[in-house]
Amino acid sequence: MEGRTRYIVVAVVWIATLSAVFAWFLSAREERLAMAAGPRDSESFQLASAIAEVFNESQSGISIDVFETSGSAENVALLESGQIDFATVQADTQLGARVNAVASLYFDAFQLIVKASSRVNGFEDLAGKRVAIAPTGSGQNSSFWFVAGHYGLTPDRLTALPMSEDAANFAMIMGQVDAVFRVRAPGNPSIRELVSDHPMRLVPIRQSEALSLKQAAIAPGTIPLGSYIGSPPLPLRDLPTAVLERILVA
Repeated sequence: MEGRTRYIVVAVVWIATLSAVFAWFLSAREERLAMAAGPRDSESFQLASAIAEVFNESQSGISIDVFETSGSAENVALLESGQIDFATVQADTQLGARVNAVASLYFDAFQLIVKASSRVNGFEDLAGKRVAIAPTGSGQNSSFWFVAGHYGLTPDRLTALPMSEDAANFAMIMGQVDAVFRVRAPGNPSIRELVSDHPMRLVPIRQSEALSLKQAAIAPGTIPLGSYIGSPPLPLRDLPTAVLERILVA
């Protein structure tokens, strides 16, 4: 009887050991995919994280890791160098021949924010002003200069200051800049944080049809009434602007 018990114990130990080895072997073969998704507080990062969470819960043997980056330009560079497998980018971002679109995620809007007392009523009024824009090399930075070029605003006609969103919000509140330019989905949390507690307003960006003639990815759109504050609404009405898709590429 003791011998039989000993054999049973040995068998259990072997089964446990083999199970552990087999589990390790399977985990070692698990394929991990990397997705570059922009700043952590951006809509693209939040959506990419949600996609990865749902995918990882429903799949076995494959998982997606989401990484924070500075934006579209860095994402494309990481993708083309083979360091990541997927990326979220603005639709106006220049892509290499080896990069393909996978899906449209949502629409971003060009947004220009000024103080409520500002005399800036259109993009052309930024001449001579200080504008907080996204860091150099980002898709938002390129978009700003694209729109500025359309209105004849060369770098010597205004002061564009590349900085993070948090730094731009602080600079705007402290009066260190006259305007903030972003390419973000309407209702963006960082913009809401800026305009909710301080007297700010959004400026319409007109001539979106003309902008689309120069860049096919751009289309006419609006920032809906009350996107940031419901009463009194901000903006006060559906605000005309230019929009473009945020896409997933591989």
